[in-house]
Amino acid sequence: MSKVLILIRYGMTARTFLRTRFLESLLEANIKVVVACPAYDDPKFLKEMTEKGVELHPEPILKKRFPERVYSSLANSISFEHPGTTKTLTAKWLHEGLIKPESDYASRLFDFIIRGLSGLLNLHRSRKFRRILLKMDPIFCKHPEIEDLFNRVQPDLFISAYPFEPDSHYIAEAKKRGIPTIGAVKSWDNLTSKTRVASEPNHWITWSPQMKHEAIKYHYVDPVKIEITGTPQFDFFFQEHKFPSRAAFMKRIGVNPKKKLIVYSPGTSWTFSDDANLRKIHKVINDKDFPFDCHLHIRKYPKSNAEYSKIEKELGLTVEDAGSVVPKWADRFDQSPEELIHLRELMHFSDVVIQVSSSIAVDAACEDTPCIAFHLDKYDKNVPWAHRAKRCYSVEHNMQLIESKGMRVVETQESLKDWLIQYLTHPETDKEGRQSIVTNILWKPDGLAGNRLAKVVMDWLP
Repeated sequence: MSKVLILIRYGMTARTFLRTRFLESLLEANIKVVVACPAYDDPKFLKEMTEKGVELHPEPILKKRFPERVYSSLANSISFEHPGTTKTLTAKWLHEGLIKPESDYASRLFDFIIRGLSGLLNLHRSRKFRRILLKMDPIFCKHPEIEDLFNRVQPDLFISAYPFEPDSHYIAEAKKRGIPTIGAVKSWDNLTSKTRVASEPNHWITWSPQMKHEAIKYHYVDPVKIEITGTPQFDFFFQEHKFPSRAAFMKRIGVNPKKKLIVYSPGTSWTFSDDANLRKIHKVINDKDFPFDCHLHIRKYPKSNAEYSKIEKELGLTVEDAGSVVPKWADRFDQSPEELIHLRELMHFSDVVIQVSSSIAVDAACEDTPCIAFHLDKYDKNVPWAHRAKRCYSVEHNMQLIESKGMRVVETQESLKDWLIQYLTHPETDKEGRQSIVTNILWKPDGLAGNRLAKVVMDWLP
């Protein structure tokens, strides 16, 4: 029996690999699936995976030596993590260097200056320099904790959903042992927003041709190493499903079915103030001259601990979680199949989705639901110039949404009002653009991405 080891640190990634046809296909092919993760002993998750035949191991806790920390910081800063590499990294550099309140000011400023000067060297454009670093990386990627994991599992293939730090250490260990490695990039923004790849996998898997292009352009990956499979975690949107009545669904979330449903998706650090955003939206839809009776519903951002109970009570809003809180996952988040179906139904019955730099725009497009990109922070004088909220719709992954012409970016309350009325009156507006979002970002919306991913993995098994 062949054995595949998958490193999963995020609950969102567990959704991709363990709750799609990907896992079912591997198990049906008599392949042993072993998962190393931080939630290995969570009772609910353990029961679910054990019943499926998945073997769980604890994710090793890495103990980095001082030379490794110094080398990693310098190598990443000089070769990738600095302004000018991508628009996303430039926005993060400004925000984290001049705004980020939770870090020490002196160290933050020092890091800001070093990264800024690193950008002047322009070494992120040097394929040769990056190759030199790749040859040096294995010297610093030696961890007994990872060696112990591989000794216990003895896998035939290793899969990482995050082929950056810290997964690069596992990739290095696997390659040292002659075990084939796969980097299956977990999110559409990772290749433009994360760090460099410190130990390159033997094979790469991306969602779409656009992500393949980014892997080649920013990380110098050989095109022949990259396979496009689509996006397994979105497969559930394209499979047969019997929807409840609108009245039954609205009753479930506590909303009057006679009202138009406006769903607001809060951002993370790309938002300056969700409280202010909600008040502005609430004011617009409750103006006397607004022609529709609407209800504003908040779907929390999965990784956020934000509390909305005060504004919920004050403005008469409703709020829902995006999934279960499981503290052991790196993102403290997990989604059951039932919660995924609820998301699909929410997008199906929503009249308009308003979001701030969120992938919920893609979820909305899957159900052909009009979407507004809320960007009033851009001209808000209360928002500091260096705050990333000023630039959230100029970063690479959001530009894909804009260029598809499947959502509208609003920068004033007047524009917000106009586009709400337009979409509520003519929901077919931008229909073709929403279809473009789906095909450009998810590639093939046929519900078979999990099957394709499994086939690729089986093809690469020794």
